[in-house]
Amino acid sequence: MDEEIGSSSLPKSQASDAYHEGLHKGKRKKDDIDNFFAPRTKPGSQPSLKSVMASKEAIHHANLAVWRWFYDSCIPFNAINSAFAQKAVYAIAAIGPDYKLPSYHKLRVNLLQDCKEECKLLIDSYRRSWKEIGCTLMADGWTDNRNRTLINFLVYCPRGVAFLKSVDASDITKDAKTLCSLFCEVVEWVGLRKKEGWKEII
Repeated sequence: MDEEIGSSSLPKSQASDAYHEGLHKGKRKKDDIDNFFAPRTKPGSQPSLKSVMASKEAIHHANLAVWRWFYDSCIPFNAINSAFAQKAVYAIAAIGPDYKLPSYHKLRVNLLQDCKEECKLLIDSYRRSWKEIGCTLMADGWTDNRNRTLINFLVYCPRGVAFLKSVDASDITKDAKTLCSLFCEVVEWVGLRKKEGWKEII
């Protein structure tokens, strides 16, 4: 008897195993698929169909809404270049049109305290590395629009740069002795101490 057209030359059990194995190989893992379709709230992610189909008028309307907010509140235009500006837009877009802006009190009190605590935790993590791998103290002198001479003190380490304090040096003599005294205060606050193998603290 002739074999049926399309029938396999393998026994039924082997053919079934080969079929399921082929299906298994042909399937993509969910993690692989997720790599192709990143969340829409991340830079470089695939745009949503709604955003692609948005008309030029709708985009212009959204841009005007941002402009009115900037103009009405006297927000400097260079604020749009902030690294946090687009992140805020992504966070709002993730919630959707039901998102309501935080109140004046929440911005001034609750969220300010949260951000302050976040900064404190970040600086504390930096300080632990200062004592282990060392750091570089930096000073930056400048004059503000009120003709005050200000000196900013910063600390650099491989983990990042931290601002320590700003000193009004308008009424002090800006010589080596004064600067050395200011740096000594910063060194004491940072908590640097000479370790074995260190020749000096620069």
